[in-house]
Amino acid sequence: MYRLRNLNNILGDHKELEKQTIFLADTDSLNDPLESYIKYYWQGDKIIWDNFFRHYILCLDTTIALYQFAPDKMEDTKNDIPVHLMFSEQTDVYKEIIQRIFLNFKNDILMQNLISHLLDNYTKKIYKDNLYDILNLIEPYIQWYIIKEKNNNKIKEEILYNIKNKLDKKLQDILKEDCSLETILKCTTALRQTSIYFNKFNLNDFNLKYIQALRKLSSCKIYIACFSEECSNVALWGYYANNHTGVCLKFKDFIKDNGSLYLKLKNPINNEIRDYKLNKVIYKPNDKEVNFFTNIGVLPMGILTNNWYYDENHNSSEYFLQMRGDKGNLDEWRKKYWDNIDNCICYKLSDWKNEKECRISLVDTFHRFKDENSRVFNYDFNDLEAIIFGMRTPIKERMKIINIIRKKCKENNRDSFDFYEMKYNDVNFEFKPHKLYINIK
Repeated sequence: MYRLRNLNNILGDHKELEKQTIFLADTDSLNDPLESYIKYYWQGDKIIWDNFFRHYILCLDTTIALYQFAPDKMEDTKNDIPVHLMFSEQTDVYKEIIQRIFLNFKNDILMQNLISHLLDNYTKKIYKDNLYDILNLIEPYIQWYIIKEKNNNKIKEEILYNIKNKLDKKLQDILKEDCSLETILKCTTALRQTSIYFNKFNLNDFNLKYIQALRKLSSCKIYIACFSEECSNVALWGYYANNHTGVCLKFKDFIKDNGSLYLKLKNPINNEIRDYKLNKVIYKPNDKEVNFFTNIGVLPMGILTNNWYYDENHNSSEYFLQMRGDKGNLDEWRKKYWDNIDNCICYKLSDWKNEKECRISLVDTFHRFKDENSRVFNYDFNDLEAIIFGMRTPIKERMKIINIIRKKCKENNRDSFDFYEMKYNDVNFEFKPHKLYINIK
C-alpha cells in the first residue's frame, strides 16, 4: 500500500518520517468537495415537518441576531448556521418567543395552503433542491413574523402590514396562476424580493447553508487517511508529491477478515494500538438515498424525540414508531444508520478512478478528534517497507531521508530497507520505480 507525500510533510513542519505519523484529515479539507456525500431526502408527517419549520425559525432568528450583533465576524460558511440549537434547550423566555413566531407562521392560511400543496399533505419525498426552493418561498413570511415579534415600535404597524399585504398578494397571484409545483417554485425570487428585510440583511444564502449544515445532525465528523494500490501514476505524483519532488511511502499491509486490508496504528489519545481497515474506494456515484428525518443520529435520544418526533401534546410521529419497529427498540435502526455512514465513506465519482485509492477512516462519534493533534496516528517502523523518491526529489532531501532511515533501522535492529526512484522508460513507455542499492548500515 502506497502513500504519496510532499517534502514539507515528510521533513518539514510535520516531520512525518521522523515521527512515524499518519494524519487523518477532515473530509472538508480534501480535494473532492463530494467526500462522504450522502443523497438525502426529506419525507415525514405533519409532526416532523412542524418541528423542522420550528427548528428552521430558531436557526434563522439566531443567525439574524448574530449578523446584527457582529456582521464582520460572520464568515461565509455553512459552519455559521447554528443547527445544533434545539428548541427544548432554550430558556423559557426565548422558547415563548420562538413558539409564538412558529404558531403565527403555522396558522397563516396562505402558508398552510402552500406548504400542504408543496409537501402533498406532508408525505411527499423532497430532495435538497426542492427543499431549498420551498425555504426560499417561506423565508419572507418567517422573517416578517420575526420582525413583528421583535419590532418594539421600530417600524410603524402600517408599514409592516403593507409588506405583509404585498407578500400575500404576490403569493395569491402565484397560486391563482398555476398550482403546479414547478411554477410555484419558479416564483421564489419574486416573492423574496418583496421582503425589504431580506435586502437589508444579506444572509449570504442562509437557506442553502442551512440545508448543508443539517448534515451535521445526521452524520458525525469523518476523518480520512488516503493510500493507493499503486505508485506508478504520473498525475498522482504531480499533485500529491508536489510536482514529483516528494516521496512515496510503501507500507506492509496484512490481510484478514476474508481478504480485507489492515494497517496497525497507535491512537494518540489513549495510545491504543490496533488494526485499522483500509477500505477500497468504489468509483461510481453513491446512489443510496437516506431520509434525513430518520437519520438524525448525532443527538441523544431524549433531545431527538423532544425536538423532532413529538409534538407539544406529546403525540409521536409515525416515522419514529417505524424506527422503533415491532419490538419497540432501535437496534435495527442503529445498524442501518451506521451502514449508511460506512457506505458514504467508500464512494467517489469515476473521475477519480485512476487514484485506485484505499482509505483509513475515523468516524468521530463523541467529538474526541476535533483537535488536529488528536488525529496524528503513529505507525510501526517495521511496517514501513520502502521509500520511493520522485523523479525530481532533490539530492539534499534524499540524503536527509536516508539518514533518518539509517537511524531508525539501527534503533529497531533492522538490517535492510529498500529505496526506489521513479523513472520513465522511453522504450516501453513505462513510469515505474527502480531499485536503488543503498547501504543503510
